[in-house]
Amino acid sequence: MQRLEMPLGGRKAWRFVFLSAAFTQWLEGLAAGAVGAEAVPPRIQVESVFYGFCDGKAAAYGHDIRCLEPVDRAVWELKTDDLRIFGWFACKNHFVADRGAFRNHLRTFKDYGPHVAAVAKWRDAVTPPLPGWETGTRTQDVVSNRP
Repeated sequence: MQRLEMPLGGRKAWRFVFLSAAFTQWLEGLAAGAVGAEAVPPRIQVESVFYGFCDGKAAAYGHDIRCLEPVDRAVWELKTDDLRIFGWFACKNHFVADRGAFRNHLRTFKDYGPHVAAVAKWRDAVTPPLPGWETGTRTQDVVSNRP
C-alpha cells in the first residue's frame, strides 16, 4: 500500500488517499488506454476526484461518496461521472482505494457485490498491522471538509 502524494498548489492536504497494489494495477490499465466513450479520460477523472478529496472539497453523499451495502462491511465508493473507486477508511479522512470499475459495468446492486467482498477481504487481511477502520455509514463519520 502506498500513500498518494497529491500536489495541491502549496496547500497542505486535508484528507489522504492510500492505494493498494490492485488499485494501482487498475489505474495503470487506465493509463494504458482502457477507455470507452467517456467525455473526460478516466485517468483524469481519477486524478480529479482524488484532488478534490485530498483538498477537503465538500463531499455530497450519493453524488460524490457512498457507503455500499451491506453497510456493516464499511466499504465505500468515491464516484466520478464514469468511474467508481472502491475502498475503506482506515480512519477519518484517510481513504484506502482498493478497486475501481467503470460505472456502466455496475448496472444492478448485485454487480457491486464482488467489489465489496474483494475490498473487505483485502482490508481484513491487512488490518492487523493497522488500527482498524471507520465503521460509520454517514459521510460525516468518515470525512470532514476543509473549513
